[in-house]
This record gives sequence, C-alpha cells and structure tokens, in this order.
Amino acid sequence: MWLAESKAGIKSEDVAPQLIAFKVSPTTLLEMHGMAEETISPDDSEAIFKAALQPKWLWLLPGAGHGEGIKASPEAYADRIVAFFDEHL
Repeated sequence: MWLAESKAGIKSEDVAPQLIAFKVSPTTLLEMHGMAEETISPDDSEAIFKAALQPKWLWLLPGAGHGEGIKASPEAYADRIVAFFDEHL
C-alpha cells in the first residue's frame, strides 16, 4: 500500500470508497458485487452501501467474479441496468 500511495501521490484514506459514497450522496448509487470476487470482499461493498445515503441499491450477484455480473445473470443484469437508467437518467 505504501508503494501505491507514494507512486500515486495520495493517501488511501483520502479515497476510501465509503467516504466518497457518503460525500456524493444524494447522488443515486447502484452497486453490484460478485459474490465469487476474489480480490475485493463483498463486505467492502456492503460497507460502501451502508455509508451511502439514499437513494441506493446493492446487488450481490451469486457466482459472479469481478466484472462478471453479466455472465452470471445476463437477463437479470440487463433488466436491472436498464431499469436503473430509465429511472435515474
């Protein structure tokens, strides 16, 4: 972490996702996280979700790894994304 911080010139606590989620509220948040993710824990997404104010949605996708939501549940993924955009854009 120290190396990444020194290379980027930032401190990790300054860009903690749960702090950012709180700061951008009440911007609508749709958070999706694959339960088979091996790099970032679903607990991290739940912490971000908890920190954000409404309106917010969290979708934990069973069997999906990082960025694999569309492969795990193609129809549900498309339906949820389109419904979110229809409602909030």
